[in-house]
Amino acid sequence: MNHDHRTDAAVEEAWKFWEPLVAKDGQLDLEQVKKELADWHYVMQQVPKVHMAVTGEQLSKVMVPAETVIAAFEGYLTTFVEEQIQERLENIREIVEEQADDDSLWSIPLTTQRHMVEAHLQEALRRLHEAVECI
Repeated sequence: MNHDHRTDAAVEEAWKFWEPLVAKDGQLDLEQVKKELADWHYVMQQVPKVHMAVTGEQLSKVMVPAETVIAAFEGYLTTFVEEQIQERLENIREIVEEQADDDSLWSIPLTTQRHMVEAHLQEALRRLHEAVECI
């Protein structure tokens, strides 16, 4: 996919967008140009922050194609979720190992043990959902 936004055709298309905003009767309105540039400056300051946040600090440039940012976000999210799942599974393994060493565990009915593990899994999933919502 060609991302060259400076071809003659692309420049003309961009001008068709900007001309009504910055020109009056075919003449540039310098004050309006300044306002539009101020808005663009603000966008240029904000976009890198968003790119950094959603890509795990992999991308920070303003002029990165959307497809690249989306792919980086999906990769970052997948890695993050996989790490969270592994961490929760390790927590559950540690709990099971601790309880396996505890002789009193054998006095707990199997259904209660199953409920305990299910409760730990539900808590792990709840934390995972919270973590994903934060992204």
